[in-house]
Amino acid sequence: MSKKVSSLNIGLLDNGSHSLKRGYEIWKEWETTKDPWLLKESIIWAHHGIELLLKQLLVQSNELLIFQNEKKAAERFESLKKRRGMENATILSLFDYDDGVMSVGFKDVVKRTNIILNVAELSEKAPLRILIDDLTRYRNKIVHFSVDLDVIKVSTLLFDILDPLLTLLSKKVLNDTFRKVTIPEIIKSAKPIYSYVERNRDKIARHAFFVTHDALTNCPIEKIGVVTQATGTGITRSLVEYLSLIRTHPVLCLTPILILVDLNPIKQQLLDSLPERFSVTIDTKKNFISKGIEYKNKLLVIGFQTRLRPHEIDHLLPNSAKILFTSSCTAEDEEFFGSIISEFQYTAELTNLISKYSIINWSELDVVR
Repeated sequence: MSKKVSSLNIGLLDNGSHSLKRGYEIWKEWETTKDPWLLKESIIWAHHGIELLLKQLLVQSNELLIFQNEKKAAERFESLKKRRGMENATILSLFDYDDGVMSVGFKDVVKRTNIILNVAELSEKAPLRILIDDLTRYRNKIVHFSVDLDVIKVSTLLFDILDPLLTLLSKKVLNDTFRKVTIPEIIKSAKPIYSYVERNRDKIARHAFFVTHDALTNCPIEKIGVVTQATGTGITRSLVEYLSLIRTHPVLCLTPILILVDLNPIKQQLLDSLPERFSVTIDTKKNFISKGIEYKNKLLVIGFQTRLRPHEIDHLLPNSAKILFTSSCTAEDEEFFGSIISEFQYTAELTNLISKYSIINWSELDVVR
C-alpha cells in the first residue's frame, strides 16, 4: 500500500523552476497533439515560473522586497513575533499567518529587480525586458479576458526569452543546485521548441543563400532581393545563418561583404552576434556615405534594417550585388534591392537580439520528442 502524502512543502526557487519547466513541457505536448488549450497553458506556466524566479532574486537580497507594502509588512511582522508560539517566525511566515499583507505584483517585481538590485537586463528598453513584457501581455489577456494566439509568434517568443532569462538567473541565483542541475533540466525541456523555431528560420536563410549563389556565380545580377522577416522572429539570427552559409561556401567565401545599418547600436548588435571568422565589414549608412570612397571591386552589400537609395550610394558601389534583410519592405526597397525572395511575417513589437554570452548550446542536446 502506498504511503499517502499529507502535505506539500515547495520552496520559492523550486516552485518557480517547476513552473518554467512545465511551460516548455506543455508546449511539447501541444506540438504533439495540436490541442490549442495547451498553448494557453504553456504561456501561463512559463510566465508564472518567470515571476517566481524573479521573486527569488528579491528574497535572497532582502525578504521585505517581496511584499507589496514593505513598511506595512515590517510592522505586521513585529506584531506576529509577539504572538504565542511565533517567536521563531520568519518574515515570510506572514503569508501563512497574516491575511493583511500581499505579495508584490509582477510589474513591480520587474521594476524592483531592475532598480533596487541593479539588474540591467530588466531595464525598460533591454531586450529581455521587451520579451518579458510581451509575454506578460499575452498572459494578462488569457487570465482576464480573451486572446488570439499566433502559433509561430508565441513559440518564437517562448524560445527567444529562455536563453537570456537563464543566462541572467545563472549569474544571480545563489544556489549551486539550480545552476548545475535545474537549468540543464529546463534547457532540455525546451529543446523541442528550439527545433520548431529553427526550422522556420533555417528555411529563410537557406533560400536567401541559394538566390545569392545564383546571382554571384551564374550572372552579374546587381539586385539579389529582399528578405523580409518581422522583428521577434529572429531576423538577426537569420542573417547570421545566411552569412555562415556564405562563408563556408568554397567560392562565395572569397567575396568581400559589406553590411550597412542605420544606427550604431544595431552595428554593435551585429558585431556581438557574428563570429570573428566571418570577416565582414559593418558600417552605418551615414558614416559610409560620408567617406565618399568608391569600391570598384566585386562586393556583396547587405542592408540590415536600413533604407538605401540609388542616388546616395550607387556611385560608391559600382560592382556590387545587393540584398536586404528587413522587418518591413517598401516599394523603394524593392526598386533598389530587388523583389522579395523570402518572407516570414506576423504582427509583433519585439526586438530580438542574440547574446554572445549565451549559456545554451542547443547543438549539444539531442532533440526530445
